[in-house]
Amino acid sequence: MLRLLQFISTILLVFAAVNSYAQISNVTAFDGTPVKENRYPNVKGSPWLVDAWLEGEIWAEGEQHLKNVKLRYDEYADEVILLKEGKSFRLNPTTIKGFVIYVPESSDMEAKPYVYKNGYPEVDGNNSSAFYRVLYEGKKGAFLYRTKVELFENAPTYGSAVNETSFVRKKRYYIYKDGKMHAVRLNKKDILKALNSKEAEAFVAKNKMKLKKEEEVIQLFAAIESM
Repeated sequence: MLRLLQFISTILLVFAAVNSYAQISNVTAFDGTPVKENRYPNVKGSPWLVDAWLEGEIWAEGEQHLKNVKLRYDEYADEVILLKEGKSFRLNPTTIKGFVIYVPESSDMEAKPYVYKNGYPEVDGNNSSAFYRVLYEGKKGAFLYRTKVELFENAPTYGSAVNETSFVRKKRYYIYKDGKMHAVRLNKKDILKALNSKEAEAFVAKNKMKLKKEEEVIQLFAAIESM
């Protein structure tokens, strides 16, 4: 009986792998361009959201949707990298509309889905192909952020004549409402100005919210959505 269960389990795993490969092979939106594994030699730090292959999903125009694939997200280049047949492929952001990467935030917790989408109006030099992480999305608006990763050249350290280059990160928040993007900081003034809602102002005042944390802003968006 045990051997039979092991055999069935093996068959299911093989079927899942074949199905995943078949999805990748048959959909041109997910073909991608081969990329080198070490894309940034001699740069200190990491350009990746997480420097590991993680479970994910991708979707494109129409009904094109891939599940159970391995992904990495290059925050510096703003590119989704797909693992296919042991090789890395850069996906074209103009054909990809969004993706999910399941990030294990701690060893004793279930992986958390990090949802990214593009297609938003241009803002702060970001075009419509730029990906934003979606913290909350509803019919009345969306709360987003984008991690801006830049290369920073440090002065040579003592005893060295070589400048050291490293990745520097900065998180920038946005509110999408009524077809427009609003750059905001985590504070009550910026958030309420972007929302331009008497209901939001009343809810914040009633609950004595400072809106200095992501969780508070998400709570506010959820409340507005139910009003």
